[in-house]
Amino acid sequence: VLPIPKGAGTCIKFLEAAQMGRPIVSSERGFQGYEGIFKPELDCLVAKGDEEFAKSVLSLLEDDVYAFSMAKRANACLRMNYSKEQFNSIVGKVLNLVCQR
Repeated sequence: VLPIPKGAGTCIKFLEAAQMGRPIVSSERGFQGYEGIFKPELDCLVAKGDEEFAKSVLSLLEDDVYAFSMAKRANACLRMNYSKEQFNSIVGKVLNLVCQR
């Protein structure tokens, strides 16, 4: 549960929840920076306000199958996009560009 109202940068708590295999309900601010990587309604729930946030939490508490499926998808998405191999690949590409200059 990430009711983050404001802040700067990406919310690491989002990735921690995905790593721990927990279903994620986040505010729009808590989801910022993960657009295009995690898919709302499939990998997580992103609420636009307090009422929607509460309804999202309740929906996961009432539907174990949906909550489990969402958590599993978020964890798989995390492993695919935030692995050590992925990190090394991105850093390697950047270093190659810098060295070519």
